[in-house]
Amino acid sequence: MVCVVVSISVGFVMEGWPKGTYDGLGILLSIFLVVVVTAISDYRHSLQFRDLDKEYKKVLIQVTRDGSRQKVPIYNCCCGSRRTASGSDIESCICNEKANG
Repeated sequence: MVCVVVSISVGFVMEGWPKGTYDGLGILLSIFLVVVVTAISDYRHSLQFRDLDKEYKKVLIQVTRDGSRQKVPIYNCCCGSRRTASGSDIESCICNEKANG
């Protein structure tokens, strides 16, 4: 933004009102376009991530807790739960701080 102010100021002093401001206004327009395109891209990515996160939360896994098998959301798998996979037990789920706290 400093470059815009300097460019407009120098252009105005050197070439006068309309001609001297073209470079500065071009820089300002370029900055504006980059900011808008980046914001739109980030917003679209956040929407995609939100949709993927919703799908991930729907995943149910089968675990053994207190000697009985239960289907729980993947976010509720906590340390000490034994995950069942095709008839055999996997030692434990990944520790999930949210599920334990």
